[in-house]
Amino acid sequence: MKKIIAVAGALALAACGGNAEEAETTEEAAETAEAAPAAASTAAGTYTELDTVATPSVVDINADGTYTMTSTEGEQAGSWVENDQGVCMTGSEEGAAESCYTISDADAEGVRTITGADGNGVRYSFAAE
Repeated sequence: MKKIIAVAGALALAACGGNAEEAETTEEAAETAEAAPAAASTAAGTYTELDTVATPSVVDINADGTYTMTSTEGEQAGSWVENDQGVCMTGSEEGAAESCYTISDADAEGVRTITGADGNGVRYSFAAE
């Protein structure tokens, strides 16, 4: 999960010397993304990151409410639920914090965007379970 957040953060390149108006627009975009409703139903299956030049992260969302994520940082497992905040995942390690995301419907090419609470999205291919 940390990999998804890190990748999403890397995509949001901060502009050096930005002005207050740009900062305000970024804050407004983040608030809008946080308020975005969850998809009607999260599809179980394998999500493979497309926005990377290295080894992509792969997230397997299982219909039984569990997930695994494999990335260059290793493998993480945990549970997920869908609620008014989106798809919320909690790692199985002790003290793991819940992280919530929205998963878009597939576009014409079958690509879905997973967006974190910071408003940054990462594109993933999808294969149904």
